[in-house]
Amino acid sequence: MSERCRGSWGRGPRHSATKKQERATRRLGPAARATIAALSVSALFALDYLVLQPLRERELLDASAALVHVLVTMAALPALVVGRLVLYVKHHLPPEQVWIYLTLVGLLAALFVWPVALLFFRWRERARQRREAPAHEERRALLRRGLGWAVLGGAGLLGGYASLVEPRLPRVRRLRFPLAGLPPALAGLRVVQLSDLHLGPYNSAAYLARAIRSANALAPDLVLLTGDYVHGSPAYIAPVARLLGGLRPRIAVLAVLGNHDHWEDPEACRRELRARGVRLLDNGRLFLSAGRTLSVAAPAGGGLCLAGVGDYWEDRVDLEAALGGVPPSLPRLLLAHNPDFAESEAARSRRHRVDLMLSGHTHGGQVRLPGVRSLIVPSSYGSRYAHGLCRGPAFPVYVNAGLGVTIFPVRFLRPPELTLIELVPAV
Repeated sequence: MSERCRGSWGRGPRHSATKKQERATRRLGPAARATIAALSVSALFALDYLVLQPLRERELLDASAALVHVLVTMAALPALVVGRLVLYVKHHLPPEQVWIYLTLVGLLAALFVWPVALLFFRWRERARQRREAPAHEERRALLRRGLGWAVLGGAGLLGGYASLVEPRLPRVRRLRFPLAGLPPALAGLRVVQLSDLHLGPYNSAAYLARAIRSANALAPDLVLLTGDYVHGSPAYIAPVARLLGGLRPRIAVLAVLGNHDHWEDPEACRRELRARGVRLLDNGRLFLSAGRTLSVAAPAGGGLCLAGVGDYWEDRVDLEAALGGVPPSLPRLLLAHNPDFAESEAARSRRHRVDLMLSGHTHGGQVRLPGVRSLIVPSSYGSRYAHGLCRGPAFPVYVNAGLGVTIFPVRFLRPPELTLIELVPAV
């Protein structure tokens, strides 16, 4: 072997070790890498809000942009949770001051991401050092790495299912409900309830259009909408109204507004919904005759009263305007976005008969662990009105789990819902 070859061959391992040392010297420390990660999340949040959201509002982007928004939101989730009050304030900021909201949430996101990223990069650095440890420690390090990747993989699969799969798999819940005094001609009346569509960054028009086609496939006589049609911007009001205009019940689509609709623009919501044939029942009522026609006057031959009240958080709630003067023998359904209204003094007083109140608002908590109630329910009464048929102080309440998501862009063991209610005369 030549001297040149022997020299090159002999320098190989030493040369490789030198290269590794040089790379280690040039490698950024965990703190620097954590800072880059934190700033990247803030930058992605700003990019999503300033660039992608306007494109979504103009319906130029749909499912892919929603996925990007979900991923960015999950990364900045602690900042959005802590900044919950800022979300309310944002709705009252003039457009030229929205930078205040962006700056605050961006800084919060960076502050929350930095320590998590620091722990992650320190863990990576320790893992690298263990890989360079003597051979007798290699097996132990391999087991630790395998366990770590198994935990991360399981968490990734669970998070992917909760954020990307279950929120897009609505199911139909069926309920047969007896009403005292319901005319035999109205027996078997098919009522579909939809709630909490939240068209916006998390819930795309394509997904909600599929849900509306599913509602039409149930062949409803009535479709009752219990609020929160938009989320995040008044730009979504006209598009969601167009979607709801695609509902095809035999008789009518009736609705009340929710708190999110009031946060965006309640008058625009009313105007757009009416333009699409949706009739609003906030603090009002209509009557369905035995011949299955709607009118503003109580039918002489009996029928069904369909009433609604304004949103419990953001509107005037007037049960007297909704049910005052209704004949006592006439059965009635009441639409109220927030189920907490069942605990109000007006509801508990029993001055007005209510056979069934239909609500939404809670989303069923969106996340439920096996054998455990929903973790977070936006109600003053805990899990009492989380989901399903509930017993209020004066009347039963059905709480729809909703079609969309908000705040937390995830669902787990609480899928989106369309409710089909079949009304029958009480025996």
